[in-house]
Amino acid sequence: MASSDLLNNLHDIHTPPPVPWWPLAPGWWIAAGLVVVLGALLWWWLHRAAPWRKQALNELQQLETMLATEPGVAVASVSVIVRRVALTVRDPVTVAALTGDAWLEFLDDAANMQEFTQGAGRALASAPDARAETADAAALLQLAQRWVRNVS
Repeated sequence: MASSDLLNNLHDIHTPPPVPWWPLAPGWWIAAGLVVVLGALLWWWLHRAAPWRKQALNELQQLETMLATEPGVAVASVSVIVRRVALTVRDPVTVAALTGDAWLEFLDDAANMQEFTQGAGRALASAPDARAETADAAALLQLAQRWVRNVS
């Protein structure tokens, strides 16, 4: 047989069909399982790790009803709640000794803010002794809620 006859008998090369995306390979099932487990652990850690945050926000929200009738008491209560959160989050010995402007600077630094030294938060420098106006108490309450959410 001649070589040209042999070449005529050859068939084209056929590529295999593409690999289907479903069902997934076992490695993908393992990766998906790990993502689900890690997501559940992260959710649990975020919601379980900071019960103090939820409690403090609930207490601050309850003070909103007190603003109209007793703003001075509300400011004093905000001061106590913020101090308790700070004692929980940071070194209690250091936090307990802070007063006045040093206390306000600590609050600003703890949540990367400036509203305590330069804004409505100045009322906490003399709280719980100070009596505040209703507008100042409302602004302070909102600031305290934001601080509790942002403090780490």
